[in-house]
Amino acid sequence: MPIVRGIAGAIVFLLLTPNTSQSQESTELTLVTAVATAQARNPAIAAAFLAAEAAENRVAQVGKWANPQLSVYQENFPGAVPGANQWIISLSQRVRIGGQLGRSTDLAAANQKAMAKDAEAVRWRIGLRVQHEYAAGYSLQRRLEVVFEVTETARSLLRDMAARLVEEDVSDYDVRRLRREVEALDVRTVTLGSEASSVGTRLAALTGISVPADGWRFAAPDRQQGGPPPLGELAVGPVTQPDTGGRGGAATVRRPDLEAAVERRRAAGLAERLARRQAVPDLIFTAGYSRLDPGWNGFVWSVGVTLPVFDRRRDEVAALVVEQSQRDREIAFLEIEAKSEQEQARQGYRDATGALLQIETGAATDLIPIARVAYEEGEMNVMEFVDALRTDLDSRMRRIELGQQRAVQWFNWRWALGEGRQGVSR
Repeated sequence: MPIVRGIAGAIVFLLLTPNTSQSQESTELTLVTAVATAQARNPAIAAAFLAAEAAENRVAQVGKWANPQLSVYQENFPGAVPGANQWIISLSQRVRIGGQLGRSTDLAAANQKAMAKDAEAVRWRIGLRVQHEYAAGYSLQRRLEVVFEVTETARSLLRDMAARLVEEDVSDYDVRRLRREVEALDVRTVTLGSEASSVGTRLAALTGISVPADGWRFAAPDRQQGGPPPLGELAVGPVTQPDTGGRGGAATVRRPDLEAAVERRRAAGLAERLARRQAVPDLIFTAGYSRLDPGWNGFVWSVGVTLPVFDRRRDEVAALVVEQSQRDREIAFLEIEAKSEQEQARQGYRDATGALLQIETGAATDLIPIARVAYEEGEMNVMEFVDALRTDLDSRMRRIELGQQRAVQWFNWRWALGEGRQGVSR
């Protein structure tokens, strides 16, 4: 299959190409770049496509006749026929009859198609993992920005309170309490930074791109090709399901893992029919030249068969019949699993989208600026200010988490439908 060979060759070339320039050009990493680079560079994908190419070469081999065999031997008859000496040179050709050659080719081709689908499934799953990590990376980036912003606001007020403490305008307790809150926010920043670093490491392993010294900058998935539609493009009201290009829901599944299982089911049927045919003996044609000294020289030929006496392949045929039943059940399970994943992803996407729309509709002014003014004017104490700080932070974090959930469920939806065949295009 030229396509498989071309893909495998391109992957190997890209794996051997230095990748340092990609990490030095820009710290911004787009969703399309991350997925495309991972699908081109990941060694697991290269190995799967190379295995498919090797299987393709085996298809061409099994479709050929067995190599002819040349025999040269000498026979002497000492004593029985004094002085007799015989030389025989012969060429033998084994011929498989009963359609064995064609069925062997069909079987090898079915196995090769299954391996090609397996390779495609590996490529899809690597792409899905990259999409999940990208959504997590963007979410952590936004969380760090929010926590940093809230921390700076609290730290600014803490500096003011520390100055007022000297003048005894505020209590020592209030200063200590707010300082503890700032320390908690600093710890949260460190934790989120560690999680972001882990995401960068996993993305580097998947894509083969070195992480920049200052880390990657991620863009919003719903503002990029391959991500969910921007939330602002959806009207308030009933939440629509992900757009799949006009295709239906669970009725159409084009996942490569399911297609590979179908090919393996077909291969098991072909293997059964081939095993039955292999009970038919092969023909062996032999032609040669015989020289008997003294006496007679001339050409000789023969036709023979190899007939199995005890092995009629009954056990092998029975095992292959059982394998077909096993493959049927695997396909049935994969179909159920695909439909279940579709429904889960669809519902998860709808729920996250609906929650985000509801939050955006009822969004009000942030609490922290109002709380700071109220505290400075003596309308609330430090505990009330801290409560407002936490409430505002939690609200903003919930929006970010829902955005990540929405993006992840969108990617899962596309995988469950088999949309990964089209890369990351929306």
